[in-house]
Amino acid sequence: MAEFVHVYNDGGGIRNVPMREGATRFTTDRVLFQSGIWFIIFAGDGGANGLNFTGTRGVFTLSVAPIQYFSAITRACYAYIPAGAGGLAAGWYWCVMSDDTNGEIFTETYTPGSGTPQYIASPTSLPNCAAGRITQTTAEVTALSFIIPGGSMGPNGLWTTDIGIRGSTTAGSKVVRVKVGDQRVFAAVTTSPIGDFTGWYQNQGIQTRQTGTTMSVGRAHTFINSLFSLDLTSTQVDTRVDQTVLFTFNTYVNTETMAGVLRKFTVQYGA
Repeated sequence: MAEFVHVYNDGGGIRNVPMREGATRFTTDRVLFQSGIWFIIFAGDGGANGLNFTGTRGVFTLSVAPIQYFSAITRACYAYIPAGAGGLAAGWYWCVMSDDTNGEIFTETYTPGSGTPQYIASPTSLPNCAAGRITQTTAEVTALSFIIPGGSMGPNGLWTTDIGIRGSTTAGSKVVRVKVGDQRVFAAVTTSPIGDFTGWYQNQGIQTRQTGTTMSVGRAHTFINSLFSLDLTSTQVDTRVDQTVLFTFNTYVNTETMAGVLRKFTVQYGA
């Protein structure tokens, strides 16, 4: 009797288990990543706008609140600090805001690819943070990275992702992207980033070609009467082998603040 490989997640990661022909194949979604912690890129033009460190600790003020009630998501977050700002190395630092314009950056950091971001209950204050306004990068910055195990989708399986985005509602575009391998599969490009979205891609009877929801978020549950360039949803990711998923941020101008969360990324096997 032939044997197949079933991919499952028992809480300790994706595992391959032999299954005999005729056995029941589980079809429950398998969670590859799940987190409620937000990632923030604060504005900073080195002048009058954005995040300003106020002293030797990582205490800071913002020149303006990005949106009202912004601190609701930034009481537990990781903030991207560019190289040299406050005398710090570039990276994602634990951040807690007390209101919409005041907060503190701490010594604890998160490195993309290091697993689920951790909530820091008792963070450590920065001992020698230099005062001054930061100059934020406008380059694409990776927040999260993890692996889709090869073969975990099968010929008709799919992956699903849930993201949230918040930020300043001024003219500059803000972008969060989900990439699988070297191909972008999901993006929120907007000047008014207050939204929560779901997207998915599914293998087309073969493990090397997919179609899915539009790469421009917001269409998964709506009707439209025409298609656009971002509706070109055919990709050719080889899901027979391990593929890296990236969650990235990009502000087009450094006077903009944006926040994003990758709430969940799941994969479901389809024979």
